[in-house]
Amino acid sequence: QSTWGNIHSNSLLMQRSEIHLDTNQLFAGETVRGSVTIVVPKSKAKHLWKVAVIWVGTELTYFPDRYHNSENDRRIHQDETEIKICSQDLICWERPESDQQVAPHFADKAISWKFAFHIPTHAPSSFESENGHIRYNVFLRLDFMPLAPIVVNAIVHVLTPLNAVAALPNLNTVPFCSHAVKVTECYCLARGEVSASIQIEGKEGPLVYASGDTIQVKVIVHNDSQVTITHTTVQLIQIVTYRTVPDSIRVNEAMMTQVRRIVVATPSNM
Repeated sequence: QSTWGNIHSNSLLMQRSEIHLDTNQLFAGETVRGSVTIVVPKSKAKHLWKVAVIWVGTELTYFPDRYHNSENDRRIHQDETEIKICSQDLICWERPESDQQVAPHFADKAISWKFAFHIPTHAPSSFESENGHIRYNVFLRLDFMPLAPIVVNAIVHVLTPLNAVAALPNLNTVPFCSHAVKVTECYCLARGEVSASIQIEGKEGPLVYASGDTIQVKVIVHNDSQVTITHTTVQLIQIVTYRTVPDSIRVNEAMMTQVRRIVVATPSNM
């Protein structure tokens, strides 16, 4: 079993609770596999009532309250919408009703349980931002009575396969498809007109890319002005629209990368 650092533990007074993941990066439709290991001292084991592994995926969107804009207030006052993507519980051990206040047989010993949870086929990719996140977690929960429970979690990073993204119905109506051209025109005051076109090349079908892919871009500059253009800059911008309660919408833009090229576009050249 490969763990390569994906061991999440909580150790206190000879007590140990760990989650071991086979891998923490998976595609939607695959299965999260691993095991949990606990060591509970006999003095505390008599209070142990249940051991459970919980698989949860949540989508959370939140906005700062309009009247509380500071970072501290933001944690308290916010419009918030949470959607549960998936949820499943696995009961590893539960105390029988006839076995009250008796330490279980595994007290002072290490005991492990394996788990496997299916990721929904259409689960969205993991995502983190200042206005929301999509997170998938495996929780190990030990319930004690009357003591407080112990909870350990491990984060699973979920990716959406490209073939699943390309099959989404809304992509069939996107006008910006392969080899599409977007033209932007600007005017240099009274010194003439400059226009530019950008073209995506080398990809058939919908424009769907994964992290690490190369986007081939062709830029054509038409210079009908009296100035010389010395460089061009192409930026890849991520635009995310967040919605919480009705009429609460926020659009955030973030520059993912940019490419700057030196060119010499003299008047009346392209």
